[in-house]
Amino acid sequence: QKDVAMYITMALAIRGSTREKGATKLNPHVNIGDFFQNQVIPELKTNPQETPVLKADCLKFIAIFRTHLPLQAYQNFIPLAAQYLQHPQYVVHSYAAACIERLLAVKDNGKPRLTKEMIKPFIKPLLSGLFSIFKHEDSKENQYGMKAIMRLCSVGGEHLTEVAGMVITSITAILEEVAKNPRNPNFNHYTFETLACIIDNICRANPSSITNFESALFPLFEKMLNMESCEEF
Repeated sequence: QKDVAMYITMALAIRGSTREKGATKLNPHVNIGDFFQNQVIPELKTNPQETPVLKADCLKFIAIFRTHLPLQAYQNFIPLAAQYLQHPQYVVHSYAAACIERLLAVKDNGKPRLTKEMIKPFIKPLLSGLFSIFKHEDSKENQYGMKAIMRLCSVGGEHLTEVAGMVITSITAILEEVAKNPRNPNFNHYTFETLACIIDNICRANPSSITNFESALFPLFEKMLNMESCEEF
């Protein structure tokens, strides 16, 4: 019944939407903020392993109405996000990753609504959860997970310093594997964009770090350039 209620609420609330911004026009008679606080967040605080379809609906709700939710709503959700990134079901961890990515992409006057200072305490658990997605057999090249990592590395700025080693190690391992049989161009694109974002942010704060990146990445790149399969990249 809650699942049906969620769909009805979303159907009644949306008067217009775009892929880029989610819901753009709302029904003034539906209070999205109250529904979020009284229904969505309480449901996400229950056992993550129970009612997975409803959990996915809650994550979808946040992604769709993201531009209409106040900053406090973002801050209430982010601490809950990591546990859903580790959910075993594809639809749940994919929606969780997509939701995080969409929230990080929201801007006010050209600047991210979630600033690097706001997300600093959550960078490590979010990255850990996002990389755990690729351990599932059906999500080894989950483009939603990698796009969220890319967005987090873009917004995180110099606060990525502490996790840079972990990100580079994880990304190089992923690249070495997908290079054998490239299948998902979107996943590959976001993987390289992630590297570009973290290199740019870290080297802006500490230019001497470039030598560390070179030593970590160049051997892999040279290996990939000599692989026939990498003509697909």
